[in-house]
Amino acid sequence: MVISSYPVEEAKEYIPNLDCLRLKKLVVHGYPGLLQEVKRKDNIEYAGSFFYANRHDIPDREISRKNTRFSQKIFCIPAIEPYYNHTVQKPKVAVSWMNHEKLQKVKEMDDDVDEIIQRILRQTTTVKGGRYLPFLENRLRVSYIYLDAFEKGTEIQTIKKNGKSKISDAEQKGAIALFEQALLAFDKSMNLHSQMLPDKESEGTLINFRYAPVYGLKVLRNKHGNVQLDAAPLIENSKDAPLLPIYI
Repeated sequence: MVISSYPVEEAKEYIPNLDCLRLKKLVVHGYPGLLQEVKRKDNIEYAGSFFYANRHDIPDREISRKNTRFSQKIFCIPAIEPYYNHTVQKPKVAVSWMNHEKLQKVKEMDDDVDEIIQRILRQTTTVKGGRYLPFLENRLRVSYIYLDAFEKGTEIQTIKKNGKSKISDAEQKGAIALFEQALLAFDKSMNLHSQMLPDKESEGTLINFRYAPVYGLKVLRNKHGNVQLDAAPLIENSKDAPLLPIYI
């Protein structure tokens, strides 16, 4: 279910309803062309190519008009609709839409839920509760680290270019550092996720990790940092560095 167009308060109300249906994952879905441009054989697919570059116009029917509150003519993120046909502006707005403020709000919600789970876990005396609640806590921690990685990735928007759309050596080093930090955080979330794999579609989630946000970051790292596309993120000599990445 896509909730990217929901106001924050409505999203906060909607997510607990999903919880009642035992839907416990929060996934930021991504694909080539969504947040980074892709060079095809005959053309360039720019960022902001929603729904795999397929446009979905809102039907001119009474039922559609009555039940569409935010978008006017095109089914997409409402803030981006005014720029939908602008080749230059649309990619910029698409990338900047997923910003620090939005991600921070979601992480705060994740923290609140985690505190509730921790409190229930300390009080539970049932076997099922002792088995299921740690699993749920694991998924919450994975979601938090995933969002942290995504937030770190959005800092790439701060990279400055000169008049010739080039970046300086200093900016390039800073860009590579951002890419590495984001990639390491994604790897950390995948390792944590893999510790409890018995739930449905976990394998698919790991593959989605690898081929959506991780691949997108590597494409940008290659473009702005001249780092080989398949190069693993460098792990600095740090005591709290995550485990080595898993490969699928």
